[in-house]
Amino acid sequence: MIAEFAQIIGLLSAFSSGRQSDEILSIVEFTEWLAKHNHEEIRKIVEQNQSTSISIKALLNSGVNSINQKLDGISEQIAIIASHSEGVEELAASFAKETLSNQAIEILTLMDESQAEFFLLSRSLEVKDQTLVLAPGPNYTCTVNNNRKVSHSNSRKVRH
Repeated sequence: MIAEFAQIIGLLSAFSSGRQSDEILSIVEFTEWLAKHNHEEIRKIVEQNQSTSISIKALLNSGVNSINQKLDGISEQIAIIASHSEGVEELAASFAKETLSNQAIEILTLMDESQAEFFLLSRSLEVKDQTLVLAPGPNYTCTVNNNRKVSHSNSRKVRH
């Protein structure tokens, strides 16, 4: 699913490039362009999935400038995350204007391992320990030491 999403994003970018900045593009033009450029599999996905088709229509109706701004934002977010992915980190870092901290990466890793959808960091009054609440999932008690390292109740360490 993610591969198809990434392909569609890239193809939307290629399709919209070279068009007039104030031009409104149509889904029919996009699917014809996909067929012309040998992207039959993606064209079928767009035509057969109503949700995908409606989302692309809405994006194309916003105009080329808006499409390019949105796609640039997505590209930046992908580069930020990929800058911590083995094998592509140097390439991604050359495009990323920002980066995620190691602590953020470790929290995302905990969330992935726990299949959590969101997290909350809470602290009780007059207590130095913080609780990292993963929902749904386990909770971790975090203690910050003098070296700014955070340790969790499950012995996993996250740098702070």
